[in-house]
Amino acid sequence: MKKITDVVVLGGGTAGLISAITLRKHCPELSIKLIRSKAIGVIGVGEGTLGSFNPFFFDYLGLDRGEFYRQVNPSWKLGIKFRWGRRGAFNYAFSPNCDWQWDDLAYPNGFYCQDNFLHTCQYSSLMDVDMAFVKKPNGDPLILNDAVFHLENTRFVDYLESQAEALGIPLIDKKVSSATCSERGVSSFLLEDGNTLEADLFIDASGFKSVLLHQHLNIPFQSFESSLFCDRALIGTWKRTTEAIRPYTTSDTMNAGWSWRIDHESHINRGYVYSSSFLSRDAAETEFRTENPLLGDLHEIKFTPGKYARSWEKNVVAIGNASGFVEPLEATSIGIICAQSKKLVDALKASQGAPNQMIRDLYNHYVDTQWEATRRFLTLHYKLNTLLDNSFWQTCNSETVTGDLISEMLQFYETYGPDNRLMRAFLPESDPFGIDGYLTIMVGMKHPYPTAASVYSHPPLSEADKVRWRTHQHYYREQAEQNALSAQEALAIIKSPDWEWYQ
Repeated sequence: MKKITDVVVLGGGTAGLISAITLRKHCPELSIKLIRSKAIGVIGVGEGTLGSFNPFFFDYLGLDRGEFYRQVNPSWKLGIKFRWGRRGAFNYAFSPNCDWQWDDLAYPNGFYCQDNFLHTCQYSSLMDVDMAFVKKPNGDPLILNDAVFHLENTRFVDYLESQAEALGIPLIDKKVSSATCSERGVSSFLLEDGNTLEADLFIDASGFKSVLLHQHLNIPFQSFESSLFCDRALIGTWKRTTEAIRPYTTSDTMNAGWSWRIDHESHINRGYVYSSSFLSRDAAETEFRTENPLLGDLHEIKFTPGKYARSWEKNVVAIGNASGFVEPLEATSIGIICAQSKKLVDALKASQGAPNQMIRDLYNHYVDTQWEATRRFLTLHYKLNTLLDNSFWQTCNSETVTGDLISEMLQFYETYGPDNRLMRAFLPESDPFGIDGYLTIMVGMKHPYPTAASVYSHPPLSEADKVRWRTHQHYYREQAEQNALSAQEALAIIKSPDWEWYQ
């Protein structure tokens, strides 16, 4: 492939804008144009982010934290409260839960949590009392870099547009009538006004349609339907009244899937992700409204979980939903977009702007590992959730294809318990969830493992150890109950004209 000088991005949603901004920031020598159609619009849902969001946006891209808060008006997300599994509920907090061991304890944290998975870290305790942050000595919120966000997608896209325009990226509001293909991939776009756009590299950020990668270059789709059975989402909102702003996503087990709750300052967003093979649209709406009587109008999104065989084909790189999609159970969408965009920059820099097939193959391998890791992690949620005993969840427990790695991890866990020291060896370094994520799901859903000393290598926990563990729990609980701010209180403070963000 010749040296790239001109890039055209197709799609003005989250994927297109993040990829364009990333290229502009880190490959300023490139000419970048973005084509979008306001008539198509964006999917206006509440979204959550992962711990990788802050390092990417505020460090790697160098975007201003204060401006982000002012324009996007996010609320905070300390983790996910799952109403799943044998316990009935547990917190997946975004700070170490099980991949941790106190110096005064004999074993990793997970061994002390089988009967009581509470107050494993500060965020978990804050989540239990609907508080957002511990207070500094001066009364300000202690907002650490691992506290991420709930975003309203339309506001977030508006913010990204403003950033792109400030960086000099033309946003061309035109529909594409057709694309011309050649041996090197896509040659040009014909716009609705009759003008033609050519480029050396095309970014396909056209969403589920995958206009360039799938429709024009015919890259086949690889379904994850044997692992992830849900294929529909009903989405609705209601205006906030007196409810506290929950600083976490709620994930509730439902008859044929699960529902999310994402809290924004002015309203609450709810979605029901379900399997159309087990539940009709009308039955899903009835169940959803029964659980959420304040819901207004609903809209439905249909999807097929899976990925395309290659994300970079010839001179087309697909980003986001044009590359693949899994359901939003762990809010991975924006995280994958950021990872793909950064790896594209790495590929262009490594090849000095002239990527060959080896570079494309390495990029595709990396993107595949991200999709496979996400699929792998989500299957664990379904495989172990025994909260409801009905046909859908029985099928998930017995028929979910998890793959060899999860099977081996579960076999180890069921033999030796939540020993993070050895379980880390199962995961590749590129896994975005880390061993703490997998252990939190296993311990959180109280997946059984032997506790008799004759079965595994650890002796029973001593009473002195248990007392020390409860001391750590008590400290976290006390901070959350006596020295913390709610999301409303923290928002009021950061909106003060005297507040200054660190960068």
